[in-house]
Amino acid sequence: MDQLPIELRRQILAHLDLPSIKSFRITSHANAIIGEDYLLTPTFNTLLHRDDFSRLLYLSQCPKYSYRITTLNINFAELNEFHARHNAYFLQFMRVPEDREQLRDETWSTYFKMKTQKEEFARNVCDPGLLKGAFSKLENLRSIAVTLAACPFPSELLQQVWRIPSSRALHRVLNTERFTSILSALASTSPILPITSISHDRLPFEFFAQGMSLLSSIIDPVFRGLKKLSLSLDYSEMPNNGHREQAFSALARCLRCASGLEVLNLSILGRAKTDISPLIRDFVYGSAAADSVEILDLVDAAIKESSLEQCEPDDQPPTTYDLVQGNSDANRDCPLPHLRSLTLSSISTTSSLLTSFILLFSSTLERLEIGTIGVIAPHQPPNGGIVLTEGSFKSLFNAIRREATALEPEDEWRGFWLGGDLVAEESGEMWKLDQRILQSDLETIYKG
Repeated sequence: MDQLPIELRRQILAHLDLPSIKSFRITSHANAIIGEDYLLTPTFNTLLHRDDFSRLLYLSQCPKYSYRITTLNINFAELNEFHARHNAYFLQFMRVPEDREQLRDETWSTYFKMKTQKEEFARNVCDPGLLKGAFSKLENLRSIAVTLAACPFPSELLQQVWRIPSSRALHRVLNTERFTSILSALASTSPILPITSISHDRLPFEFFAQGMSLLSSIIDPVFRGLKKLSLSLDYSEMPNNGHREQAFSALARCLRCASGLEVLNLSILGRAKTDISPLIRDFVYGSAAADSVEILDLVDAAIKESSLEQCEPDDQPPTTYDLVQGNSDANRDCPLPHLRSLTLSSISTTSSLLTSFILLFSSTLERLEIGTIGVIAPHQPPNGGIVLTEGSFKSLFNAIRREATALEPEDEWRGFWLGGDLVAEESGEMWKLDQRILQSDLETIYKG
């Protein structure tokens, strides 16, 4: 190995995992020097039962390692012990009692050791001082991903339990504060870090109800350079119904701030599909949202009065998008002029509003996904689709096909995709798709 050129040894190291790199480094002094640069991967992962935020600060202060970190994956996942114990019992119900008890004792013993470590390091999790100190030195940091859905436990039993969504805990206030601390630390760096990607797979909906003064101070500087934004918002009726309109207005403003977005993924998790009509109105019409409600009401009435008898055989009744185009108050520039990929799931709205929202991006949109499988337990039906409270999917699909010509041609990364439970209450259309399919294949698959 020592006889190989340094360039070839570096190529070998680039394909090794961390344990193999450590073994490679102890073979010789020269290999130890060469392998040092590969000890730290570009993606830094944090877990609650480790003191990773202090470690991130220390690494950021070392120029040899700080430049290598480009992605920060933050895992805030915690176990709902009550539901996890019940789910573990039913998962092991058919096992031999002796084996079941042994595995149970080993699993929970390991879990409580990790829980003790988590409580020990809790004070450092998203500590503003640690975050600001680290972000100010991580010049190449470009992506931040926050997850509450990825299992943080090595135990096989806990990994099986984790697949059942009820086993996952969500501390709403705590996770709202943590995400606020992350964005505040990013906004306070000088110069502002050029973050291009932010994702959160279970952000409490009330994050956007904190007040525009706070949100503006942290969102405006951070979101301005984003190219990819993925948000799964957790909506609960008890804390969120009272400030729903305020939160949607704030979310719309946040999306408009990210004018450079190329990829947008948005879903709202909850017991039922959440109506995002206020969000669409505010996003499309901005400060004129109040006036636009009256416009849309008139438009929707006009759509209902339109009939197929008044159209040519191959024509469709006009959509909201068609009718508002000629209105000077409603005809506005697209807030996201570079958007190429859009995914919407676990929401409800009207066909006309959804059409007007999607067709804002008709000139640039290359990939559209309506509905996903959702967050489900094994062997459960999909729940990440879309409910149309008015109108039909047929009119939605026809309008998109007619206007969004950039969706063609279709391949794995482009095209018009569907998934999940799709329901149109007014027209009676309903599909349950447990995997992604192209919209053009829908009629073929479900023919008859």
